[in-house]
Amino acid sequence: MKKKLAVKFLILCFIMIGVTSASADTSDYLEIPEGLSYDTRDQILFLRTSTKVDVRKEAVAKLAVAKEGAKLIVPFLVEGLKKDKNKYVRVSILKVLEKTGDEQMIYTIIGSLGDKAWQVRYQAIKSLASIGDDRAIKPIEMLLEKDSAPQVQRMARMALNSMKKKSDKKGK
Repeated sequence: MKKKLAVKFLILCFIMIGVTSASADTSDYLEIPEGLSYDTRDQILFLRTSTKVDVRKEAVAKLAVAKEGAKLIVPFLVEGLKKDKNKYVRVSILKVLEKTGDEQMIYTIIGSLGDKAWQVRYQAIKSLASIGDDRAIKPIEMLLEKDSAPQVQRMARMALNSMKKKSDKKGK
């Protein structure tokens, strides 16, 4: 009896927060490892399945501080960056990836320079400038030449100036 009540309660909670039906195709998602805490597993599921943008953004924020650490969480954030349809969720993910300090994230963030939403491209440039890795200079220069969004162009110019100054200081 208690188990049935618990299941009904969970279903009601999922409905209230806007989780899509269980029939959603999740075959192309990463497998969630057994070692993750229930809360972390829940946040990954919310990021993947919630129909509400605020719930997915909150899941990203909670994953950023998950006790399991970046090495276990980053693959799920990268998955969200590639699959989420909402530009603001992708922006939130970029902000978290920027703070991981993982050198492999440079290429993931550079990939976001090609996003269709200018807000995501803007944040990708900002994240790359914050990291300050020279590998990002050429892709940002290429984006500056072809991007039509004035906000992106302005951020690209600022980022390039900042990154080139840092690069010059390293070279001295």
